Parts: sequence; C-alpha cells; structure tokens
Amino acid sequence: MTPLSPSHASGRHAGSGMRLAICRRIVEHHGGRLWLESVPGQGSTFHFTLPAVPPHP
Repeated sequence: MTPLSPSHASGRHAGSGMRLAICRRIVEHHGGRLWLESVPGQGSTFHFTLPAVPPHP
C-alpha cells in the first residue's frame, strides 16, 4: 500500500490511491492497525483498530 498505488486493480475507479495510504499512516501513528478483507466479485471491507490507551513511548 503506497501513496501512489491505484485504488483498484481493475482501473474502474479514478483516483491517486492516496486516501488509503493516508488513513493507514494516521492509524499506525496512533498505535493502531488497518487492514482489508476482499471477496472477488463482492467487494472489500476495510477495518482498523486503535488502542484504548495511547502507547507509552
């Protein structure tokens, strides 16, 4: 997942791919995790977690 990767492999949707990369950086900065689950022909579901208490440095 890089900032300039296409948002969809099929090319059906326009975009620079920045949105997901930015979201990932924000979530990871806060100690969380971002991932997706995809079912061909049905779509993708994006998930993220954030810690209840900020991590200690």
